Amino acid sequence: MKALCKDYLVRSPLLDDASAVTDFVAMVDISEFGFPDIEIQDVIDLWSEITLNKNVWIIESLKNNQIIGYGFIEETDSESLYASAFVHPDFKGEGIGTHLLDLIDFRALEIKTSKNLSLKLDNVVPANNESAIHLLESKGYQFNRLYQRMEMKMEEIPESISVPSGVTIRPYRAETDSVKLHEAHQDSFKDVRDFSPQPYEQWIQQKSTTNYDQSLWFVAYAENELVGFIICKIFDGKDIYVDLLGTKKNWRKRGLASCLLNTVFRESFNRGNQTVLITVDSNSLTKANLLYEKVGFKSIFKVALFQKHI
Repeated sequence: MKALCKDYLVRSPLLDDASAVTDFVAMVDISEFGFPDIEIQDVIDLWSEITLNKNVWIIESLKNNQIIGYGFIEETDSESLYASAFVHPDFKGEGIGTHLLDLIDFRALEIKTSKNLSLKLDNVVPANNESAIHLLESKGYQFNRLYQRMEMKMEEIPESISVPSGVTIRPYRAETDSVKLHEAHQDSFKDVRDFSPQPYEQWIQQKSTTNYDQSLWFVAYAENELVGFIICKIFDGKDIYVDLLGTKKNWRKRGLASCLLNTVFRESFNRGNQTVLITVDSNSLTKANLLYEKVGFKSIFKVALFQKHI
């Protein structure tokens, strides 16, 4: 591993660093996309699930204790890892990104050794950042696919659309819907790339952090069967982010997903939230990206997923 400049310090974060790291990543996002794409709850949620002194790194300038680099690696399932690295735009070309990728690789190999099996390592970078792409390729990563963040901006409340015959859409009720919602999610996402089943307790805990707003969750029932759902959270305190949207396979191509989105659009607008965000695979196997374009979403940026096997 190539040494960094002596004026730079690499350390593991403390929980008290969450705010500073959020501000740092937001600044990097602004330099890449023109606006931030992170909030502090994202950092807190991530750090609560991984070992900080092994899987997360901060690089600081010793001259002013300024954060100039940040990276992490997490286990997304038993055979998959996800990593990301961020470099201060004023410190590009200083070897910071390379050092973070080296740390990620070293930790990935440790995890591989402990599991005694081959692993898949994913890393996402802005799709138009040629230097970041070149760096990943030099480390053995190969392009896998594109994701796009899409945005729906509403100047007036959308007209209500008819729900498919035999279906009722209503607000989510945790006491009666949570188990059925989990089952519907596992069923409707099983044909999505890289989907890994999760037990109910783990899944519902991940969906219970403070930025999730269950008053913006809606479920679709056909008699007693939960056949569709939409799960949202609040982003940056004001925008609505669609975290999950799904319909069971035998209920697709009936307009149910459009109805669920329409329900969220109307509820959001009535609350004064006129922007709804969503992220989608640009080559979705279910053609979800085409649906989102049809209902009014527009792409605001793209990120490229790179992958390698270790």
